[in-house]
Amino acid sequence: MKYVLIGCGRISPNHIVAAKNNGLEIIAICNINPSCMADKLLKFKLSSDVKQYTNYKEMVEKEAPEIVAICTESGKHAEIALFCIEHGCNCIIEKPIALSIQDADAIIAASIKYHVKVCACHQNRFNKSVHIIREAIDMNRFGKLFYGTAHIRWCRDREYYDRAA
Repeated sequence: MKYVLIGCGRISPNHIVAAKNNGLEIIAICNINPSCMADKLLKFKLSSDVKQYTNYKEMVEKEAPEIVAICTESGKHAEIALFCIEHGCNCIIEKPIALSIQDADAIIAASIKYHVKVCACHQNRFNKSVHIIREAIDMNRFGKLFYGTAHIRWCRDREYYDRAA
């Protein structure tokens, strides 16, 4: 599948690795800061054929990708997703897919109208601790469950937040 990435920030390496591991053809990447794209091309040894754009609309219209990964700041997800969906692109959207229920509903409605798939990225389901809990549930270690909840305590120091503008 022809794949493009919109947003080359902190989460983008996970998407590039996943695209490569799944045999997707990375045809273009987009970021408003060109140096972020150059860094990703070099770091992940992407083909010199991978095109670079600073305007996602131009990229989608010119490249006609089959699948788009939207990795921008949260406030832009809905706007970008709706544009991509209307252009026939399947979308992987970083969480949250939108900042309002109305925008989320619009994304769902558009995906149905344009016959494309849309999903939100929930990468933590691949964490080792989640797999261990899942195995315990599958082995009936806790008996019959009627309710479950989990609390994930991230350690996010000031430096973590300072890394992103």
